[in-house]
Amino acid sequence: MSSFHSTKRSFKSKFFTAFLCFFLTLTLLHGAPPLYFSLNVPLSLQRSIQGLVEQYAQELDSLWGLPLTFPIRVDIQKEAGLSVRGEATFDGNLYTVFMNPSFLDIPYLLKHEMMHLYTFEWMWRTKQIMDDGAEQMIMFESVPLWVMEGLAVWYEDRLREDARSVFPWEYRSLIDFMEIEDYPKGEAHAQYYTILSDFFRGYDQRGKLKENFREALRFVEAGDQWADAFTKATGYDFQEAYTRWKQGKIFTVWLSVFFNLLAAGIPLFLIFFLFIIFLRKREPIDTFGPEYEKRYGPSYWMKPEKKRPTTDSPEEEKDP
Repeated sequence: MSSFHSTKRSFKSKFFTAFLCFFLTLTLLHGAPPLYFSLNVPLSLQRSIQGLVEQYAQELDSLWGLPLTFPIRVDIQKEAGLSVRGEATFDGNLYTVFMNPSFLDIPYLLKHEMMHLYTFEWMWRTKQIMDDGAEQMIMFESVPLWVMEGLAVWYEDRLREDARSVFPWEYRSLIDFMEIEDYPKGEAHAQYYTILSDFFRGYDQRGKLKENFREALRFVEAGDQWADAFTKATGYDFQEAYTRWKQGKIFTVWLSVFFNLLAAGIPLFLIFFLFIIFLRKREPIDTFGPEYEKRYGPSYWMKPEKKRPTTDSPEEEKDP
């Protein structure tokens, strides 16, 4: 009798443990990760951010095919100056999102930084694989800057003004975003994000990147370069799209520069045109007076043997 009750209690304990593990797993897969805030974040703002994190986590879980493993700490500071920025970090145990936003920027900045967190998660997970029960380290291509930030601005999906540089060669260096390894400085920093957003939005429209993103990840995990992985997953040649996009951008930049110069030069052109007309209408000035023409003929000045008469020597020269 006691043996029966002991077995029954053991079965209930195992069942409860299995159910708890299943519930926690289900919560991890379908719920937002634990969220912590710095002490200076108001409670009302915490609730707003909590709702946004849950929404974005659900979208990104589906996009990446994986949930976040570690909790998130959100720190919001209002720094001196008018700049709006965000930053995401990962130390192996905790994700941190720092934002210095205006209230209207919070949803966009949070989307941007949440995409970074999922990129960190994917990088952390793909550091190692299981092979016959043994843990082996494998080296994947590091995520280049244009992929890290390109995916973030693509998911952020904010319409950005394409503020082209006055100097086309400066803009061209930013258009070659696949060659940029470090963040641009100064005004070029914001322009860099605009360029990436413009390209990835166009590529997604043609290649349906959102629907094929997880397939692209599989190709990268298999050892492909990112551009090749996007091409294989979407069926839309990434390098060809990149080249055509650059050519179109350069053309529009030079065209806009031409029209800007033309618009700035119209007043100067009008002044120059009126000056030419004024010169053409002016009558030529004869510095010698008509008396020399009467004395020596209309072409007197062309005779080399004649010395040009001056008012200082009024005597006429005789022909030899």
